[in-house]
This record gives sequence, C-alpha cells and structure tokens, in this order.
Amino acid sequence: MTRRLCTEYIDPRTIEPILANRLIPHDKGEGAVRPIGVGEVIRRIVRKCVMKVIKPDVIDASGSLQVCAGLKSG
Repeated sequence: MTRRLCTEYIDPRTIEPILANRLIPHDKGEGAVRPIGVGEVIRRIVRKCVMKVIKPDVIDASGSLQVCAGLKSG
C-alpha cells in the first residue's frame, strides 16, 4: 500500500479516510488556542516507512537550510 501511495495517482475520494485528522484545541494561555492535528494511525505508519527510506535524501536536499535535519526530535 505504501508503494502504491508513493508511486501511483490515487483518487482523493478513495484515500479520504486515510487523510482524516482530529483537531484538538490546545490552550496557549491568555485566550490563545493552538490547533493540534492528529492524523490516522495508518497514515502515520506509512509516513514512518517512507521517511525511513528517503531520510538521507531529505537531509542532503535540505543541507544547511535545516539545522536539525537528521537529529532525533529535530
């Protein structure tokens, strides 16, 4: 499924359930709210698999623009 999502056109209506998000309002204080989006589990698993494969390319492509590229929690 991950390979198909990365290499083929898929009708957006077909994958709408995978792209769903839950929005959670997080109080920042003083009446400000930060919206936190939590994606579906399957989408997060697919993202992890893809990033595991392309991480070196992303680090090379971002170069000095992204100082935390490749660091844990970066």
